[in-house]
Amino acid sequence: MKYPAIWSLVLVLALTTMTACNKDDDDDDPQTIFTKNGLVLSGDQEVPAKVTNATGTMNVSYDKSTKMLTLSATWANLSADPVAAHIHGTAPRGENAGVKVDFHDQVTTATGNFNRSVTVDESAIKEDSLLAGFYYFNIHTPANPGGELRGQIEF
Repeated sequence: MKYPAIWSLVLVLALTTMTACNKDDDDDDPQTIFTKNGLVLSGDQEVPAKVTNATGTMNVSYDKSTKMLTLSATWANLSADPVAAHIHGTAPRGENAGVKVDFHDQVTTATGNFNRSVTVDESAIKEDSLLAGFYYFNIHTPANPGGELRGQIEF
């Protein structure tokens, strides 16, 4: 061969290109688990906004492969024991919507926490609307029957 250095360079470039093209970096794999921790529950998010000493946070996780939404919430200092707690939808921040999932059996004290999973069944809760942030969780009390604390479920 008359130009061995050039052929060596061509071989190295070809191998580098093939390796780069075959790299399995999982960029094409769709995301299947969505998680968001520390979402705030507040009276400010209620519509209309409520002035309250109550505070809270929630963690949410959605697994597309099992269609399970898990919501855990912690709250404190509600004005009284709750009369209701729900996931509502579909509505963006600043708008109200109807009840989709009832949690009142697990949200019964002015300070507390709970953890529950529900199926995203494409009826009560629709996956595309969930992932777009169009559902919210709120806790209702006698003094605030429309809701005292609210948090938008956003990933």
